[in-house]
Amino acid sequence: MDPERSAHPNVGSPSPAARTAARGPEPLSHGEALAQVADQALAATQVADLLHAVSELVSRAVRADCAGVAELLPEGEVLLSAGVGWDPGHVGAAVVDVGPTSSVGYALRRSSPVVSPDLSREERFSPSPLLQAHALQSSAFSTIQCKQSTFGVLAAHSKRVNAFNPADAAFLRTAAGLLGVGIERIRSESALASSEARYGALLHAVPDILFRIARDGTYLDVWSQSEKELLVPQRELLGKKVQDFFTPEQSAEALAHLQRTLATHTMQFYEYELDIEGEPVYFEARLLPHGDEEVLAIVRNVTEKHRAEETLRLSEERFRSIFEVSLLGMAIIAADDRFLEVNQALCDLLGYRASELLQMTWMDVTHPEDIERTRVLGQRVESGELTEVLIEKRYITKKAETIHARVFGSVVPDVSGQPLFLVATFEDITERKRTKEQLEGFEAERRQHELEMRLQVVQAQDRERASLSRDLHDSLGQTLYSLQVSLETKRRDRGDLAPEIGTLRMAISTVRQLSKKLHPPELELGEVGAVVEEYLCTRSERPDVTCEVVGKEPALDRTQKTHLYRIVQEAVASSIRHARPSRVHVSFMWDGGSLLLTVEDDGSTMAAGPEGGMGMRNLRDRATLLHGTTTWTHGRHGGSVFRLEIPDLAPSPA
Repeated sequence: MDPERSAHPNVGSPSPAARTAARGPEPLSHGEALAQVADQALAATQVADLLHAVSELVSRAVRADCAGVAELLPEGEVLLSAGVGWDPGHVGAAVVDVGPTSSVGYALRRSSPVVSPDLSREERFSPSPLLQAHALQSSAFSTIQCKQSTFGVLAAHSKRVNAFNPADAAFLRTAAGLLGVGIERIRSESALASSEARYGALLHAVPDILFRIARDGTYLDVWSQSEKELLVPQRELLGKKVQDFFTPEQSAEALAHLQRTLATHTMQFYEYELDIEGEPVYFEARLLPHGDEEVLAIVRNVTEKHRAEETLRLSEERFRSIFEVSLLGMAIIAADDRFLEVNQALCDLLGYRASELLQMTWMDVTHPEDIERTRVLGQRVESGELTEVLIEKRYITKKAETIHARVFGSVVPDVSGQPLFLVATFEDITERKRTKEQLEGFEAERRQHELEMRLQVVQAQDRERASLSRDLHDSLGQTLYSLQVSLETKRRDRGDLAPEIGTLRMAISTVRQLSKKLHPPELELGEVGAVVEEYLCTRSERPDVTCEVVGKEPALDRTQKTHLYRIVQEAVASSIRHARPSRVHVSFMWDGGSLLLTVEDDGSTMAAGPEGGMGMRNLRDRATLLHGTTTWTHGRHGGSVFRLEIPDLAPSPA
């Protein structure tokens, strides 16, 4: 038996063999347990494994029913992170009360071990619900101290009263001390391993070449991902000096920066150029102090960067040259519409000095009527919807003159892809606009003159038809009729004139039909709808042609009636001629002074195309004289539909 346990007050407790059988592993003496705790503190690689092992050793050394480590978490809570003897589900999950009246809270505030012989009579603190749930009667606590902080509490508990003596408390403090040392070691080794891993990963990720160089320029060490990046093999480099590989001028510059680094203990930066196989290769070097007699040189090949910068410089020079000498106005415009840069051509175009424009936005010189659509375009650019813009707009010059410009802009984004500024060119199209407007005016005048000429022709045709109709009817018709009367008188004396009289009657009928076709006399007195219906009924080569009149026809003059009559004539003739229908329907729909005239057929093709021939042009001219509009469309069930719409067909003034 452990001599430290000989004075244990529980005289009537079970024998060691009985306790071993009841509790599992063989008990240990304090010395044996501390030796194993020390071994674990030196050998363990994980803190969790160490805590579990020490909890088990403490339980065996002090004959505890429960033992474990209450770990103080960063959030201020205390977790039962390791232990033995506890009911399943508590270790790693049970949060222990750490308040000022709790047993753990009391132990954390004490530098010496705490022993509570009888938790039911304890006045210094209140037993935690976790201890009460396990029917524990006595406890011993000792804080676990690391270098910088308190890790937690190492505790042993028993279901017996007065289970722990001063020797147990001393053992617990020593075990807690060894446990703190072990935790600190594991943490330090873990941090070192992590640091070394990061350092190794950094070295393998860095594309640079690293040199250790002594004060006199001797290469002490070198690191590179590939020896191909070195100008000479590593074995030929180490032990040599900077002067062995560089020109005197380059060596002097390198050594000067090296000495300045060691003297000031600050990083030095410089670039140098080497001629390799006839091509210039550029390097960037950073020198860092590494002790008092060495520097760490970080060298990077920046040839591609140098070439890119040179390309960018040349590009900027070309842009600047174009910007300054361009005959077109050019400007760089910020995201808030301010002019950042302007060229002389733009100054000349707007009449402002460059210094004046740089205090303005392009909205300040935009014509008021074009500001809104310019703002909408700017919003689309700002949102990223547009990367290029093309717009024709008006500007107001310093002399308050209006000019027209064609503006092309290209968006230059920042590193995040957001619009940074707009490079815009301004082409003066004022004269072009004026010339175009003049040409459009001339063309409109020409079209109007042509229309007027055609209308005059239409009106002349109607007058000529009316004149021919009267001549045929009044002159030729009357003459022929007189001849017929004379022949019929002579026929009574002679019976052989019947054929001549029959021929004469046919001639008179033909003259009357021609006269009526040229100008129906009914138009002088009757309504146009009735005249059209009579005309349609007299056609011999027609399909089934019908006519209807809806509404009351207003009082129209002879000219208006003639135009409507001729329009129907041409529309019906076009349907029969082109669509080859079996049915044609004409409809007059009067609504006060407005008219909707339709000619609908069931033909297989459109009766008229977009332009049509002379007849269609004559039809449209007549519609124009009536202030109406015409359309040809496909019918819902085939064929075509002609529509004439006249909103106000008032009689012409006398």
